[in-house]
Amino acid sequence: MLADLNPIFGKIAWYLGVVGFLIFFIYKFKVDHSRAKAVREKMLIERVKKNDKLSPEDLGVISSLLCGITSNKDRINYFVIFASSIVAILAAVYFDFFRGR
Repeated sequence: MLADLNPIFGKIAWYLGVVGFLIFFIYKFKVDHSRAKAVREKMLIERVKKNDKLSPEDLGVISSLLCGITSNKDRINYFVIFASSIVAILAAVYFDFFRGR
């Protein structure tokens, strides 16, 4: 679509999309890694299973984890990625197979 206007526009859009995916997934990896590290270091799973007393700091970590799991930001990001991918696929199919006829 953009490549039909000017090939450089198509390349710019492709690179922006790939870089956007890369940034998003690097961010998600870092967040998930730090959360998992906090759970392991504080042995939270074992302690919760044993019903051990949790410190205010432990409860803060658990609260942060639960907030992260229930966050709308991740769902919105996933929806935008999913919807953008569908639009890109449909546009590519249209321009590759139907526009040329």
